[in-house]
Amino acid sequence: GFRPAESFLVAVHLGIQKHGPTTAHRIAHQEDEMETLTVMLACGSGASTGFMAANMKKAAKDMGLDVDIIARSESEISEYLNRIDVLMIGPHLEYLFDDIDSYIGDADIGVVLMKPDYYSTLDGKAALEHMLEVFDEDDES
Repeated sequence: GFRPAESFLVAVHLGIQKHGPTTAHRIAHQEDEMETLTVMLACGSGASTGFMAANMKKAAKDMGLDVDIIARSESEISEYLNRIDVLMIGPHLEYLFDDIDSYIGDADIGVVLMKPDYYSTLDGKAALEHMLEVFDEDDES
């Protein structure tokens, strides 16, 4: 289990991988990795998240990150578990985040609850920076 921290609400499920670093390490050190990181944005309806995904793709390119970003509704999370490294959840789906274990089980996926400030302005760069920051902290602990 995990305890929701007030500022971040971060749940990271780290599996011990025999080959290579854990997901958190890979995300935190994306700049040094050549492997593409797959991020799924989950939301209720899909419209705003589609724009957010497009802005994050653009920002990732500017930042030199190799990130593949897809936007899907929360009902599709289970179908993508074996294809994604990170799940970013829209701020309006906090209930889903609180119950994330029942969605992802023991999949080795980093989970981030997006912040309302950058989500509402669809700031892709801030979203990516938040993701990296979260996993950088996790990687160091």
